[in-house]
Parts: sequence; C-alpha cells; structure tokens
Amino acid sequence: MIQIKSQEKGSRLTRLFSFFSILLKFLLTYFCCTLSNLNSNRKIFLIFICVGTLNTLISFVFFAFISKISLNIFLALISSTTYTIVSNYFLTKKIVFKKQGQFEIITLIKFTLLYLVLFFTNFLLIKLIVSLGLGKNIAWLISAVPIAIISFISIKKIFS
Repeated sequence: MIQIKSQEKGSRLTRLFSFFSILLKFLLTYFCCTLSNLNSNRKIFLIFICVGTLNTLISFVFFAFISKISLNIFLALISSTTYTIVSNYFLTKKIVFKKQGQFEIITLIKFTLLYLVLFFTNFLLIKLIVSLGLGKNIAWLISAVPIAIISFISIKKIFS
C-alpha cells in the first residue's frame, strides 16, 4: 500500500514535470518567433515576462511545497522569495537588460530592498485574500499579478 502511494506521487510529479517542460518549449518557440518582429522596448518587456513567468512557476512550486510541509505562509513565502531574488537578479540583469561586466553590489542591494518591499506587500495581500476565504495557493496566484507589474516597473528603473 505504501509503495503504491509512493509510485502515484512519482507519477504525478513526472506528469507535472512533463507538462511544464512542454509548456516551456512551446513558450520559448512562440516568443523566439515573436521577438524577431518586435521593436526593442517590446522585446525587453516580452523577455522580462518570459523570465518572470519561469521564475514565478518555480517560486510557486517552492511556495506550495513548503507551505504544505510547514503549514506556515510566512516561511513558505520567505523561501520562495529568497529563491526569486537570487535567480531573478542574475537572469534579469543578463538576459533581459543585457547588462554585462562586474558584479555590482549597489544594484544587488537596490534589487534586494525592492524585493523586501514586494515581499511584505505580497505577504499582506496573500493574508487579505486568504481571510476572504480563498486558499493559500489561489491567494498567491492572485497576488502575483499586481506584484509582477510593480516589479517590472521598479526593476526597469534599477537596471536603466
């Protein structure tokens, strides 16, 4: 009986991984074709959305996994946000805004401070949505939209 449950979890995880893999391939193919026909500002925005979407998916998996293990929204959110800060800094710098060169500690500090503000805003927003009767994961998904918009506007100013 235990072995069957373990196999079912592995099977679900494999299907989930396959789904995200296919989705990522589709998105990359679609955006690569689309990017060749866009002007510079739209390309930057589309690349930002792609990088942000990938980061958001992985961050959500962290959040859902940790909140299921610990049942603590704050711990789950801080773990997923830490991942997001580190990976998003480097991906956004190199891929979205094409900033090369040495590591800039001032930019990282600004980036981290921005994410701290976004973190607490996101935390309060999730708590508000959960208090309205929705689940933690749905609340996280809903809060991701305004947080992403604020994030793009702010990060563009940091790397400009």
